[in-house]
Amino acid sequence: MLNKIKPSLLFVHFYVIVLSVFFQALTLGEMYRTFAYINLALVFIGLGLYPQKTLSRKTSVFASVFLLIFIVWEGLVSSYFSFTDKSLRHLCLAMALVMGVVLLSAYHEKLKPKLMSTLIGLVYLYTLCQLIAVYFMGRPYGTTKNPHYLAIYSAIFLVVSIYLIVKNNAIIHRWLLGFSALVLGTLLLYTSSRPVWIALLVAIFLLAVSLRGRAAWSILIGTILLFAGLVITNAGNFKLRWEDLIMHANTEERVTIWQDAWQMQKSTSQPIQWVFGHGIESFERNFADYSRYHKNEHIDFNSPHNIVLELLYQFGIAGLILILSAIVLLYRKIISAYLKCRNDGEYAWVYLMMLLVLTIDFFGTSIILPFFVSININLLALIAGMTIYLSNIEKH
Repeated sequence: MLNKIKPSLLFVHFYVIVLSVFFQALTLGEMYRTFAYINLALVFIGLGLYPQKTLSRKTSVFASVFLLIFIVWEGLVSSYFSFTDKSLRHLCLAMALVMGVVLLSAYHEKLKPKLMSTLIGLVYLYTLCQLIAVYFMGRPYGTTKNPHYLAIYSAIFLVVSIYLIVKNNAIIHRWLLGFSALVLGTLLLYTSSRPVWIALLVAIFLLAVSLRGRAAWSILIGTILLFAGLVITNAGNFKLRWEDLIMHANTEERVTIWQDAWQMQKSTSQPIQWVFGHGIESFERNFADYSRYHKNEHIDFNSPHNIVLELLYQFGIAGLILILSAIVLLYRKIISAYLKCRNDGEYAWVYLMMLLVLTIDFFGTSIILPFFVSININLLALIAGMTIYLSNIEKH
């Protein structure tokens, strides 16, 4: 009986994770949370049913220790900490996402035939949903309420669609994926999200560095020509947005917020708070007293739109170093795995896709959103889980 349950549960778990990620990409919060909590429950069930590979056990221990450290840290430095905090819930669901992805690696051979078709389906569905929302429902930011959310996921699905074009031999899918890439690129352009544009340029540069010879030069030359074409035509106000950034860099909204956030940081009187911070909820609670936007325009912010200033105030120098070190380690894992298999490995292009998605997320959100917003940490969790997943199947 148990042997019959496990394969069925496996595919249920796989599609639960897929739907959780997909609904978050559409920013449909209730649907995302529903499937995220189902994944959390399935992780606990899966730990008892799936084969207990050492790597899965290590992952569960790491996730538990990470959450414990976060709770103890918050309890010591913050007077606002509560077990009902949104940030703690986000972390729990992100850790469950990592563990869920890693647990599925035990049945990779059964899942493998479905992976490519599922990715293709996600690209088509996301493109269709945003097309309907923008062009038929008249919603300027698609299914989202924030242009940056639409920009981040359009850029990510653009990368995925290009990966699928490279890996897919079916002519019909190549044409449809090419159309999807065109739509996603257009959506990204018309969001006017300069941070995501910059993040995509950084990702393209990393891609060119990772590749060699003609492919690298083709990507660089193609990017330069595309950039020049957008500047000449000013499509999507591309030229004007860059000119505005260059001409008003010193007075840009984010720069003012950074200056005020640094003044708040410098007002920290206790040395221990420089080391361990003030707590994850502290910035939003304290920033109004230092914010010129709050005083002059009654506008409040929940983050400084700067990952360094945010983590420094919340978790101090120690927390800032730990979190950035973890991200650097994730980059190192992906790049080293790619370098090992780029000549003849089956997963070289998968690692490149993950590298680009990680870069778009990290560089795009680091000056837009709070670090612990669920969109950011779930994308980091997904990439971390996929990295461990690939390492697991390559070893076994």
